[in-house]
This record gives sequence, structure tokens and C-alpha cells, in this order.
Amino acid sequence: TRSYLFRFEGPIADAEALRDFANLPFLPLVLHGTSDDNKIANNGEDDMADNNNTANAQFCLVDGKTRLLILRKLAELQSTFRPTFIRDSKAKKELSPTSLYPTIGIDTTLPQFRLHGSSDAKLVPAQDMYPVWYFFYGTLAEGAVLSRLLCMPANQPPTYRKARLRGGRLTTWARKYKALIDGSQNEIVRGSAYLVNNADDERVLRYYETDKYEVVRCVIKFEEDGKEVRGLTFRFV
Repeated sequence: TRSYLFRFEGPIADAEALRDFANLPFLPLVLHGTSDDNKIANNGEDDMADNNNTANAQFCLVDGKTRLLILRKLAELQSTFRPTFIRDSKAKKELSPTSLYPTIGIDTTLPQFRLHGSSDAKLVPAQDMYPVWYFFYGTLAEGAVLSRLLCMPANQPPTYRKARLRGGRLTTWARKYKALIDGSQNEIVRGSAYLVNNADDERVLRYYETDKYEVVRCVIKFEEDGKEVRGLTFRFV
């Protein structure tokens, strides 16, 4: 079933309040959220939701049944509170354990890209391998945005490395967001590389990019020394 991010606010201001209000058998896991120019909040949001900015907000995941229960109980109480439900839409990440799929700029079904067994050295990064290098080319390459998303201390800005990748090209969607799509092997995109340390940080980035993008493999080349590493990036779908 479809799931939603429920924003803690108003009479349901924290996990304990939601548990008691909806008679949940467990305490929901709290997620910390932020957005840039309402990029998350307005993507696929339900008509019942409030369009408030999500910066510095707290959320939890609820299923469709819990969402309906909350709305019905508020209606029964004749409450004027309008809860915020954001469709759970994060960038898909499904890295094959036996092939290069998905990789920016190549058709992994072609013979020249087929691998020989699950121990092939090219099968990195794996699905749950951390830390992992990411190639950023849009707002995630802006230190202020990344710092806010990952709740970094003000005196410890993110460390980027200037980098490039081959096999992609940049376009835009909604007239303002950069979008990486497949290109030829002669095309190069310049941006920044950042080492994502764990699954929690990666999950925040996937929510930020939304399901308009997917996580794909790529080869990242550092500008300063020419070294290449196998990493990940967000491709527009």
C-alpha cells in the first residue's frame, strides 16, 4: 500500500501524540526533514495536505490505513487542524548484484557490458555499501544545501572534490531543476564528488531528490589527480 510522510505539528506534535491519537501499537520512528524551495513538499502532495514549507520539520512514515484513521478521527472531533501528508517519494535505488545495471550512459544488456559472476570487481558500489562516493551536479553540490540536509555543524562544511563523469548530459525539468540523463560516452558532465558515509545520510538525499530521480552507478573522475572511482549519482527518470 502507499505510504506517506506525516508531519508532526498542531495537536499531533510528536511521536507520542500520534501513537495516542491513532492508537498505534508502537512509537513511530521520527525522521528529520528539510527542503529547498519547497522541492519536497510540493511533489505529489495530497490534496488534503497543507503546503507549509518543510524546513526543519519532523516526520514519520504512516501507511494509507493510518492516514485515513487520522483524517476520520479529526473529522469526528470537528477539528480545524489540517494535517500534512506527503507521498513517500524517494529516489529509487535498485543496484543489481549480478550486472552493471543501472549505470549512467550504458545499456547493460549489451555483450560488452556483461559481467562474469557476482565476484566481478566492477560490481561496486553494491546496494548497501558505505561509505560511497556520489557525483552531484545541481543543488546538492551547494555546501549550504547539503549542510542543511545532513544537519552538519556550521563550522564543519561538507568536503567536496571537483569531479566529472562520462556518459551523461544535463537538462532541466520544471524550468529550474538540473537533471542528469543518459548521454554518449563522448559527453562529460562536470560537478562535485562527495563521500556519503551511511545509509541514513543517503536516505535523506534520496528523499530530497524524490522519485523524479533514481540512483545509478557511474565512474567518477577527480579533477585534481585524474583518479577514477566507482560511485553513484542521481539520474532523471
